[in-house]
Amino acid sequence: MVQNLSKDIFAATPIDVRQQFIEGLNRAVELNKAQNWAELYDLSGLHGVISREQYVKEHRRLQAVLLDFKPNAVYALDKGAKLWVIHGCGEWQYRGETKRRPSSLTARLHGRQWSFEDVGVQMILRKEPDLCTLPQSPTRAW
Repeated sequence: MVQNLSKDIFAATPIDVRQQFIEGLNRAVELNKAQNWAELYDLSGLHGVISREQYVKEHRRLQAVLLDFKPNAVYALDKGAKLWVIHGCGEWQYRGETKRRPSSLTARLHGRQWSFEDVGVQMILRKEPDLCTLPQSPTRAW
């Protein structure tokens, strides 16, 4: 859970909605870990794109279970700072094995409200560093 993680990680987020961002991120991670897909749908911005029932049905078929997520980078994907990516390290259980893998989720700012998507495992490409093998930053409050 993100508590008072170094403000450096969240420095790019708008200060007037930063606390809501951190609270929403915590909520999204907790709902992913609990596999509470119905409430995660409510937190997402997918209303009107996919029904709640279809979203829950699709997510119940997932085989990987998120056990933990520790963010280590947050940045905007667009100039208007409406779409954000949160990169970090996820601990996943898959087919009886627990593994740490680079993971991410997205957040979208709608006025002063945030929506969050699921935490997902990133593909590890040969030229990309595996963020889960790097030492933790001393500024992180874990």
